[in-house]
Amino acid sequence: MASLPVLALTSVGVRGELPRSTTEDITACLAKPIRPGTLYQALMAMAQKQDGTETPVQVVLQGNQATTIDTQMGYHHPLHILVAEDNTVNQKVAIGLLGRLGYRADIAANGLEVLHALERQPYDVVLMDVQMPEMDGVEAMHHIRSLWPANQQPRVIAMTAHAMKGYREWLLQEGMDDYISKPVQLPELAKALYQSNRRILRHESRPGAIGQHLSPSVDTVILEQFLEAVGRSKPDETSQFIHLYLDNASMLLANMRQALEKGHIQTFTRLTSSLRSSSTQVGALRLSALCRSLEALKLPSVVEKATSLVTQVETEYTHVREVLTSLQVTPS
Repeated sequence: MASLPVLALTSVGVRGELPRSTTEDITACLAKPIRPGTLYQALMAMAQKQDGTETPVQVVLQGNQATTIDTQMGYHHPLHILVAEDNTVNQKVAIGLLGRLGYRADIAANGLEVLHALERQPYDVVLMDVQMPEMDGVEAMHHIRSLWPANQQPRVIAMTAHAMKGYREWLLQEGMDDYISKPVQLPELAKALYQSNRRILRHESRPGAIGQHLSPSVDTVILEQFLEAVGRSKPDETSQFIHLYLDNASMLLANMRQALEKGHIQTFTRLTSSLRSSSTQVGALRLSALCRSLEALKLPSVVEKATSLVTQVETEYTHVREVLTSLQVTPS
């Protein structure tokens, strides 16, 4: 049993808080919610490690020098990445390069979409094109610096073809964390992501940062997108999943209030964490954010504030329940 690999599924940042004696026994650690592709990569890498297969590497040329690239870097140095790029060709190139390193990424077409994406969920790294319509990369970066506390901000890496002398220094002075020139080269991208993994402050709690600015209509869209993701072609399975979530959430809410009233803080925290996790899975991000704020409270010294937040959670759950039950799932 001691030789079996252990794949831990945790909240973001939890591994860094565990004792070293515990983490030494963990072969790999994935942050929830788990993506199928990420889970697949982790299992494949663990299997290769078990049978003695070496980690696949790729040799790429940069100038006259050959550079070795870890094609499973996304497994060894996991990062949640957002690519901000308005050009569709450049988007595909960026996704392709990240894929060669074992990463997947989300796409934003301008600075406004970056801010909306960060409100929906946390990112470790934003690969930020500097020149974009509606809101450029520098302006978006300034908004990030002002809207989120320093320990809750993603690492912002500028991408630009601007070759003017001193431009890189100007971008760094403006607040960018790093700089990649276009056309993006694989070794340069790998180096920037490796530095990001080393320096980034991985975190779980973002009280007030995520979900505060989400309108009910945004949550509705997210929930509809969730239904598309799980498959409208299987209405029975989808409906069962929705009913399971609603029944479980209703029970958790009732037990949360009861635990808080009785002063059972550990039970209350465990129930809140469970509700946050399942709500994130169905796309109820405002509800998840409220639960995250509850987890961040230093109980039992702020029971009154916690009670008020629980009421907000109950109200938001009512909205989520209405949205889920109103969406008609029919075969395609």
